[in-house]
Amino acid sequence: MKLEYTKKGFSLTDLTMDEINAIIIVAITADERCFLLEDKQANGDYHSNEDFVCVLSGKQRKALSIFCKSYLKQLDKMVVQKK
Repeated sequence: MKLEYTKKGFSLTDLTMDEINAIIIVAITADERCFLLEDKQANGDYHSNEDFVCVLSGKQRKALSIFCKSYLKQLDKMVVQKK
């Protein structure tokens, strides 16, 4: 795996399929089950429920959701192209 800094931010390259799957499974599970709207604190942070111990700022929570949706959208395109 390579982590590179680009003009737009950071880029991860040369990940194996197992590494990608592990990252995505954790991210999607956290997005869908661990940071619910009712988990939002008065200061805007999201404290996860007992399934997953983590705290995200409001910006990080939004970024997680965008990342997961973007990944799933791109994955759908790849599956359609292979057919």
